[in-house]
Amino acid sequence: MVYIPPGPFVFGTDKKDESAEALSMGIPKPWYADETPQQKIFLKEFYIDRYEVTYKRYKKYVDALDAITPPNWQGSNFPEGKGNEPVTHVSWYDAANFCQWAQKKLPKEKLWERAARGKEGNEYPWGNEFQSGWANLSDRSGSKNQPVAVGSFPKSASTEGVHDLIGNVWEWVDNDYQPYKGSMYQSEYYQTELKILR
Repeated sequence: MVYIPPGPFVFGTDKKDESAEALSMGIPKPWYADETPQQKIFLKEFYIDRYEVTYKRYKKYVDALDAITPPNWQGSNFPEGKGNEPVTHVSWYDAANFCQWAQKKLPKEKLWERAARGKEGNEYPWGNEFQSGWANLSDRSGSKNQPVAVGSFPKSASTEGVHDLIGNVWEWVDNDYQPYKGSMYQSEYYQTELKILR
């Protein structure tokens, strides 16, 4: 676990998708629209896992509780050669159950974002300038990379040492999909019990 100290934090963004890039890719909302307005908030100290949950770690939970396996498993076995990769195909409810079993909990979106962006609210975990090759990201829009073992891109670690908060796979957080306080953006998906992925 990584300790994140208390203090002020810049949450959200005031950026706008001026070029309508997201809409041109078929995404039904402009980039950043549901991440506004930017706010300075105070967060208490918290802990967060250094790495995403791996298939090996998730299998311990499956075996201990005889839990339902993700659909990409063969019976009670995860896909061969993926033990150190982040587990995928896990619903929000299964992720929350895993956390309860592990005596942890899913982070709130503000906590996840603080762990990823540092206390300064950086654009990326390492700072404000994009660095090609520092994270498991596709090199063109619409393409998809395969997940790799957790911690494979050490340069992408946050200022406190949390890994893989950009690229590799999405992470669930413990929030319903709702507008940020003060947001003018409206979505037909608010109030529908959807959860947030980061």
